[in-house]
Amino acid sequence: EIIWCRIAGSDNVHPSNFKSIGFEPSWFISDHFSASCDCMMIARWHGTDIEGVLFQKYFQLLNEHGLFNNINDANEFIKYYLSFDWTEPGEYEIIEVFIQ
Repeated sequence: EIIWCRIAGSDNVHPSNFKSIGFEPSWFISDHFSASCDCMMIARWHGTDIEGVLFQKYFQLLNEHGLFNNINDANEFIKYYLSFDWTEPGEYEIIEVFIQ
């Protein structure tokens, strides 16, 4: 898959043969860390609660690409994620992901 990304809401025009597939809270400029992956997909670095229900509401909002369908859901998720003392703090931005 070939993807193209931009900071959500920016004026950068996506390539004409690409379509938006969702939104991701991420460290876009530096390490490209994914908060949603950290606690809902591949809980390798920080993990999550043993019962697996802490992020269930947000997991159910992910689309078939593992992304949020809108900026508001992505923003709500990252605020919730950062409310815990065991998560990865950082300068998150909401990224819009496109696929060819």
